[in-house]
Amino acid sequence: MSPRRAHGSLEANVLQLLWARDAAQNGRQIRDALADNGDPLASTTVLTVLARLEKKGLVERDPVSRAYCATKADPAETADSMAEVLGRSSDRRAVLQRFTGALRAEDLHVLRAALDGSGNNESGIDRTTGESVA
Repeated sequence: MSPRRAHGSLEANVLQLLWARDAAQNGRQIRDALADNGDPLASTTVLTVLARLEKKGLVERDPVSRAYCATKADPAETADSMAEVLGRSSDRRAVLQRFTGALRAEDLHVLRAALDGSGNNESGIDRTTGESVA
């Protein structure tokens, strides 16, 4: 019997794969890419994961091509974009103060944990949802 995978890890792997691709992928392409990465799965398993991600609003399926694409941005790409925008500012302090002033309480909690080094993971982002974790 193979070891049980961590809860949400397959969804996270599928999202990471979609984020890494320039174009939408159909179920077979996703299954093949996962197999190439050492994770061979049945087509039905991949389609079930994609259906769950679609229900959560994390992927969209084109009804014509039947291909899927991620609806939320890759957290690493988003963080890079934020750092790039901050780098263009002449007053970083003002930008950071305005940015943090617009954050929700849950986001501030994640930011504080990240600054303290006590975050839930290195990015402070739930890899299955793309949302910040509190």
